[in-house]
Amino acid sequence: MTSDDKPATNLFDQKRATSYEDRVRQVVPGYDALHDLSLLMFNREIGNAGHFLIAGCGSGSELSSLSRQSPNRTFNAFDPSSDMINMARARVKTENISNSIDFRTGTIDDILSNQKFDAATLILVLHFIVDDESTKGKSHLLRGISDRLKPGAPLVFAEALADRATPHFDSDMNLWRQHMLLKGMDPTDEAKGFKRIISQMALISENRLNELLKQSGFTPAQNFYRAHTIHGWITRKV
Repeated sequence: MTSDDKPATNLFDQKRATSYEDRVRQVVPGYDALHDLSLLMFNREIGNAGHFLIAGCGSGSELSSLSRQSPNRTFNAFDPSSDMINMARARVKTENISNSIDFRTGTIDDILSNQKFDAATLILVLHFIVDDESTKGKSHLLRGISDRLKPGAPLVFAEALADRATPHFDSDMNLWRQHMLLKGMDPTDEAKGFKRIISQMALISENRLNELLKQSGFTPAQNFYRAHTIHGWITRKV
């Protein structure tokens, strides 16, 4: 299947979910720095409290980071993969995180639309979502998050950006592959994994990203992080 027809829930089965924490640091340059800076952005924007929507919570990295020294923050966290939700639950228990957290296996549509959050995250999720107008598309997810945020509430998000039409796309992708190998990924795993990344990731340009944000009711995004193809942004609900 291609990125246009493969459901996001199938991207992280139990085997891939279990190896996620090791692999993500090989794939994403500066993964831990991205989370540290995201934490600081929220500290600056809304202080040490607030009710957060964690979209695509994965293994719980955002929960771990945002709860750090902030016991008054509360969270609604969802992910379409039950295996990833189980990992996040286990992490919360292991790290003795005492914050109130409501976990939900599902999509944005499973979060009640009358809930209004003070802030939201969408970290390393959007590039796995197809770029169309269906209920599985980027627009639907972004609009769903926007609808559930209070006016002026910040959304911190990060994704891989790349325009397949540019002449340097192949060389950029090759540099990304070399980074994975430099970080210790097995060459056989890298070859298989990168083929899966290219076929399953719905990469878009920065211009297209800005169009989606505007259509979804967000302000122009401010870039606060970049490591090769990985960008971190902050935007706000209009």
